[in-house]
Amino acid sequence: MAVGDVWGCGPRYSALLERNGIKTALDLRNADEEWIRKRMTVVGARIVQELRGIQCIPFEPTPKVKQQLCVSRSFGSATESLQDLRAAVAFFTGRVAAKLREHKLLAGELSVFVTTDRFKDCPQYSNSARLSVAPKSDSTLELLPLALKGLNQVHREGFQIRKAGVILNDLELADRAPKRLWDSALYELHKRVMGVVDALNIKFGKDTVRCGLFPTSGAWRTRFERRSPAYTTDWRELMTAH
Repeated sequence: MAVGDVWGCGPRYSALLERNGIKTALDLRNADEEWIRKRMTVVGARIVQELRGIQCIPFEPTPKVKQQLCVSRSFGSATESLQDLRAAVAFFTGRVAAKLREHKLLAGELSVFVTTDRFKDCPQYSNSARLSVAPKSDSTLELLPLALKGLNQVHREGFQIRKAGVILNDLELADRAPKRLWDSALYELHKRVMGVVDALNIKFGKDTVRCGLFPTSGAWRTRFERRSPAYTTDWRELMTAH
């Protein structure tokens, strides 16, 4: 096997090894470990050990759980309207909760943040609120009231907010989370409702069904006038030859 085909030996390292006469996996196995360590750091030394049958790179049967999920946007234009901010936070919460369910995770902590445009000569403000989600949840119906509560904590009159977002932390795989001690029947109903909502949005397009009535347009919506058309993924934006 060529040394470039060994896991962990990218193009730069494989070129280095070949210049020094190490052209195959067998050559790498028999190479001086200290020489490899100096040129490929401890990662290279571990590769040599693995080729010699000594396990030092742990095997992970499943991918690592994501540490954080976030949905945030810079607004099309700054706003100090609490109604606009509530609409934006409701939108972000719906999107990040859908991501949560897509990855089959539950969240134990929710954060909301707002910030003004630091590049403009105007009163500056930035703040965030962190709230515990107990018990852990992936239901938009449970996360949305918490997000709006957090927004109420950080909102201040007189500041033109240009960006906001919702962040989920303390994530855990849904099938490993402990069972609920209360409201389990209601949560099962939430799971069924969320499953139907996600299925409809996949079939008919994002935000076809929404939790919480937020306007689909407003100052908080990001502008896309200069975005490149989605020629390969959207029938409505197919390139047309004249």
